[in-house]
Amino acid sequence: MGLFGWRTRALSAAVATAGALLVSPGIPAQAAAPGTLIATTAQPNGFRGLSNGTSIDYWTTRSNGEMVKASGALFLPDGPAPAGGWPIMAYDHGTSGLGPGCGGQTSTDKVSRPREDEILQHFVSKGFAVAAPDYLGLGRFDTGPHPYLELRTEATTTIDLVKAAREARSELSRTWALTGLSQGGHSALGAAHLQASSAADLDFRGTIAVDPASDVEKVVPLLGPDVPEIPVESALA
Repeated sequence: MGLFGWRTRALSAAVATAGALLVSPGIPAQAAAPGTLIATTAQPNGFRGLSNGTSIDYWTTRSNGEMVKASGALFLPDGPAPAGGWPIMAYDHGTSGLGPGCGGQTSTDKVSRPREDEILQHFVSKGFAVAAPDYLGLGRFDTGPHPYLELRTEATTTIDLVKAAREARSELSRTWALTGLSQGGHSALGAAHLQASSAADLDFRGTIAVDPASDVEKVVPLLGPDVPEIPVESALA
């Protein structure tokens, strides 16, 4: 069984327990609150293999508190929302690059992208609205270098996307949870830590962190200028 097969099965087991362009008026950064919606863009049928996808632009903060624009996506199940609205699963993607266009919406990675899409599709099929941030530096706005594994910005882009998604779509519930793998597992743990102070008005239920990145400082010294490919999936198959 491949690495992503194991991860998808782990998420499947965990979820069993977890139970046209619309533009908002422009809001200057100094007047916006984190999680304020900027704009939404309906995506065509089939975007990431789903039928109800929307790109969301919103305000978030850097680790120093500076307000910046961020991007992400929202995916809804088909049909009418249940009483109380669709519960939200925030999905934080794994490492997909370090520059603009490497986020979940625009990444063209032929290995990780299809498998990440399968995870989104899985949660939507289970009745969750899925909110998926791009992270700063990887999305559609020029916010400078991606702060890789910088816990606070990973967390705030996730929490603030959930807020913006609820502003954009009234059929979303207050109830939400987090999941992610690799870099996304690291991000999900950070968002879980910060949500009580950043989104106290929401009903947070828990986190599923799969293979969260950790102890990277112990690995980096071993890397040279020509890091070889490591066939992780074949080794674990």
